[in-house]
Amino acid sequence: MIKNYLKIAFRNFQRNRIFSFINTLGFSIGLSVCLLMVLFVQDELSYDNFHQKADRIALFKQYEAGLGSGGGFTPLLKSEIGQVEQVTRLVKHRPLVAVEGKAYYENEFYFADSTFFQLFDFQLLQGNPQTALSGVENVIISEKIAQKYFGNENPIGKVLKCDNKFDLTVVGLLKNVPTNSHIDIDFLCSFQKSEAMLGQKLDSYWDYKSLTYVLFSENTDLQAVSAKLESVRAKTQDQNSSVWKLGFVPLREIYLKAPLDDRTKAAKAIENVYIFSAVAFFVLLLACFNYINLSSARSTLRGKEVGVRKVLGAKRQQIFWQFMVESAIFTFGGTLLALLIAYFALPFLNQFVEKQLSFASFFSTVYFIFFVGIILLITLFTGTYPSLLLSSFHATEVLKNKLFRGANNTFFRQSLVVLQFALSIAILVSTLLILNQLYFIQNKNLGYDRSQVMTLTLQGEASPTQKETLKRQIQGLSFVQSVTLSALFAGEGMFQNKLVESYVPKGKDLSYGFNMIDTDFLKTMNIKLIEGKNFTETQKPEQNLFIINQSMVDFLAWENGALGKEIGYYSYQYTPEGGYKEVPIRGQVVGVVADYHQSSLKTKIMPMLLQLNSGNENKLSIKIEKGKAQEAVSEVEQIWKANFPDRPIEYSFLDKNFDANFKKETMTAKVLGLFSSLTIFISCLGLFGLVSFSAERRIKEIGIRKVLGASVLQITTLLSKDFLKLVMVAFVIASPIAYYFMDKWLADFAYRITISWWIFAVAGVSVVLIALITVSWQSIKAAVANPVKSLR
Repeated sequence: MIKNYLKIAFRNFQRNRIFSFINTLGFSIGLSVCLLMVLFVQDELSYDNFHQKADRIALFKQYEAGLGSGGGFTPLLKSEIGQVEQVTRLVKHRPLVAVEGKAYYENEFYFADSTFFQLFDFQLLQGNPQTALSGVENVIISEKIAQKYFGNENPIGKVLKCDNKFDLTVVGLLKNVPTNSHIDIDFLCSFQKSEAMLGQKLDSYWDYKSLTYVLFSENTDLQAVSAKLESVRAKTQDQNSSVWKLGFVPLREIYLKAPLDDRTKAAKAIENVYIFSAVAFFVLLLACFNYINLSSARSTLRGKEVGVRKVLGAKRQQIFWQFMVESAIFTFGGTLLALLIAYFALPFLNQFVEKQLSFASFFSTVYFIFFVGIILLITLFTGTYPSLLLSSFHATEVLKNKLFRGANNTFFRQSLVVLQFALSIAILVSTLLILNQLYFIQNKNLGYDRSQVMTLTLQGEASPTQKETLKRQIQGLSFVQSVTLSALFAGEGMFQNKLVESYVPKGKDLSYGFNMIDTDFLKTMNIKLIEGKNFTETQKPEQNLFIINQSMVDFLAWENGALGKEIGYYSYQYTPEGGYKEVPIRGQVVGVVADYHQSSLKTKIMPMLLQLNSGNENKLSIKIEKGKAQEAVSEVEQIWKANFPDRPIEYSFLDKNFDANFKKETMTAKVLGLFSSLTIFISCLGLFGLVSFSAERRIKEIGIRKVLGASVLQITTLLSKDFLKLVMVAFVIASPIAYYFMDKWLADFAYRITISWWIFAVAGVSVVLIALITVSWQSIKAAVANPVKSLR
């Protein structure tokens, strides 16, 4: 019986090659997208799962908008929260590391408490994890760092020189950190060494340099434990503790849900997990809809086959299983083709999402079970309705050419077409809105000019005199328009502090942003001065002169101008007892600048002070003439080597740094753009099949109409209009759904586009035109056919 089922199935596929091809191709594309997205989502959700105690580890955070905390919280967490078994801190540093003529700035250098390996399962290939971090002069390095500096030599016992001052002895070799870790680690140095190398003791509540990880006892309720943080706040007896937002982030949620922090890979990746999971599911659903739609449509052509079988004694369940076997063969063949498509598409996906996903994952036991489950589920999903429909035909009726009711259930097929195109239009609208938002961000007037600005970070290796010398020499280059030294680059963010209450209207927040700049900052960044004057070379930092932005003027409600008015903020002095006291710093406003985006476009412009630099600033911005970037890089490198021969130069460009802030959104737009194309393609495949079937069923009608004088246009319109109506209905359904979800997505941006009607119009018209081309192609083919052949 099974052999007979298979034989009939293959004969049917061969007899209906076009429909078999459309079904298989659409399903395979949909499934391959689903498989690739399963790989992507599985990788995203796997972050930090390799730690055995991952479910018991959480990161303590001090503020809502970041992941850091002051180093002084460690003893309080242990004493005030009974469920805490251990605490460890990581502090990131970026030293210059040198070995025998090789010198590089290293980004993944961490100071760590000796308890580090009690929490985390990063593997030491050489060295003792219990003692490696106890020695002040010890360092652990990763495999790739060992290869980078020592080649194939054994690194244990080798000496690294950091910042040309500190000798560290290698006592451990760390296996390269897995890519699905929320932190990359290349160096681990004893926390006790941080004071000497950083120039400060990390034991206050305000240094904010630590990533503080807490290991809880078994079965700890994190929500209940979080309530005890109020006692931690009270124990600090800090008069400004009200600004803290103390909390815990579970280890597995750092990458997925935590706020952005440049010390980790935290990227709120859960948004992409939701988006890509949903889209992958819908793409596969579209492909399944195609099969159901075409199979149920063509069921009318197999009525006589079913009738003959029933006359010869076939039972309903036998006919049902015959068609289920056909569905299973289709699903299995489509799955094999989907694997082939996924294999060749995976490198392109890796480029899109900047990952190293491996096709070898498909051959694991988990994925084998997944494939078997997918084949069974899709077989049931796609095969049940057509099988039930075909097996329910009555032999006497179909043999008399009476179509059984249900076989011509156009409403069901039309509903599937509407669903297909509604999903396609919704994804296309979402893609267009994301692209439009990115275009808006990239072309928004930021209040400063980021083009042709080369940036250098001096890393604190230069004295104030050396910095000014470097600046002057670069300024002397013919193609350099201006050079400035500041504490932060434009667009990089801002420091935050607290204003003196007496200057702020009652009831308003005291926080403000600030940056330290020199006299050339406004000119270099083309920031508009709307009132007063710029800083001058004769002014000194200790004069406490300020330039403020327009938002500060509005915030303070200064209606009669800001020039000459006094403003103040708090500085802090540490007391001999280990506490601190606030010291008000007051000064005069000498200028007002138009608002510009010192921080990301995801945050509102806040009131800001610009202060004259004190000589400690180490961010160098160089404005270059258009088209001279290559020359600038070459010349600046030579000047750098002349001033700092033992330190490598590292440079970037401000516009690239700006674009990097929206890397996740750009990747989302690219992948969604690809998905929207695929959904429309799959939907059009199904539409093409249905139009072909419709033309085949009405071939004699078309012949008669042509004989009676109907034109090609009239016949094409006859075959096309019903399908185009369905696309229009799909547009009406998709538009409000897309609007709702994209409005929620745009809420993450402080500066965003308005959702305009023309985006929906473009998406709707595009899909209608594509559908029209698809429908017209087959309709015209039927319309121009010889009516004599049609009537025969």
